[in-house]
Amino acid sequence: MFRLAARPATRPVGRRGYAVTTRDGRPTRELSRVFEAATTGDHIDRARRPTGLFGRADLTEPAALTALAERTKADAAGLVAVLLRGSVKRPAAVVDTFDELSNTICLTADLAEAVRNTHPDKTYVAAAEDAIRSLGNSINVLNTNVDLYNVRRPQ
Repeated sequence: MFRLAARPATRPVGRRGYAVTTRDGRPTRELSRVFEAATTGDHIDRARRPTGLFGRADLTEPAALTALAERTKADAAGLVAVLLRGSVKRPAAVVDTFDELSNTICLTADLAEAVRNTHPDKTYVAAAEDAIRSLGNSINVLNTNVDLYNVRRPQ
């Protein structure tokens, strides 16, 4: 989950002086770079060199959406393993881990949904649909995982 936090004046970000941070107050690298580019002129340099979708160098071809979905599923599986292992004890930390799991999947699903709805190239649209379908199947598996459900219940 992201929230806006005031940044020190020594490192301004954006016109309003805010940076996007994680729950623990650390700035997110990806989004911070986007805001910093607007103040440093990096967006002009980017226009001169080829980039992938949304400025991501790893999204330069349709197959990259499928690869991103697979990486996201692997990251989600890692978080599920942490929850099922019982290494997260405090109830608030369990909620934070579930929130991180949700965000991990939703960030990629939302990106793929945006590509599916707006990209003019049908091969990107088809790849985005495949990514959405794959992530949706993973969500269905997670939603029916009884062991994962029991993690959130007090023992």
